[in-house]
Amino acid sequence: MLAMATPLIFAAIGELLTERAGILNLGLEGMMLAGALSGAVATIETGSPVVGILAAMAAGGAMAALHAFIVIERAGRYNSWSIILSGLGIFYLGAVTKVLGKGYIQVQVHGFPTLRLGAIGLTGAWDTLLRAVLEHNLFVPLALILVVAIQILLFRTKWGLRLRLVGENPMAAESVGLNVRRIRWISTVVGGMIVSLGGAAMTLGELSHWQNGITAGKGWIAVGLVVFSGWRPFRLLGGALLFGWVLGFIPRAQLLGWVDSSYLLAMLPYLATILALVVTFRSRSGPAALARPFQPRERIR
Repeated sequence: MLAMATPLIFAAIGELLTERAGILNLGLEGMMLAGALSGAVATIETGSPVVGILAAMAAGGAMAALHAFIVIERAGRYNSWSIILSGLGIFYLGAVTKVLGKGYIQVQVHGFPTLRLGAIGLTGAWDTLLRAVLEHNLFVPLALILVVAIQILLFRTKWGLRLRLVGENPMAAESVGLNVRRIRWISTVVGGMIVSLGGAAMTLGELSHWQNGITAGKGWIAVGLVVFSGWRPFRLLGGALLFGWVLGFIPRAQLLGWVDSSYLLAMLPYLATILALVVTFRSRSGPAALARPFQPRERIR
């Protein structure tokens, strides 16, 4: 469950940070694919998974910067459809990985090994539980730490308060002297870098190889997960674990022969996403200025 949830946590947390500033990004799937391929190629060519992580973050950050340029500096200021279309453009840009990654399909990626605990002085259920939580690759504890860090950042720091104000009422934020453009740029680019780690977690951790379409729609699930969480990190973690359980259930159900149709099993995560959105749609309200055009006033210098 934790292993399956980790890519979703990275992608959804990155999108949550972006949306809290009022910027909608529907290109998560493309950014995850770019992060997965960049991380795999950089690790294979250099032999260093750390370089792979940096390459993945650079790819995600570059794609997020392109989205930010369009929606903050250009067309997105005047038209909500421009914001949506820009995100979809980023999504389709990720399809280029099918061409760029041809020479690396199924090539072994020596990423981060799984942590193996020795004797820890516990027995029974406690020993089993601790090993289930800790015996993973580096990305799993990193994702859990990131959730806590973003929770503290948003609700316990002055910068988080400013970011949330920008997402709720950018005009009011600007009237009190906040640089709305700068805050939105930072949240969008940093959010994109975090999203790309979701793809890197698959090629450098969970699967240890690249294949076309490796994310299998997890970027879209992450978008729904942000809504399901009510734009709160801890709720997002709970939702990601739920979806991780669903994703982990699929291969087990196939092995046990509970369901014959592989297509029906493949639909489960998306059905769960739709159900979660239907259940939470009326009770969850996102940032008031989310995906709404904003034209900053000219500052008097």
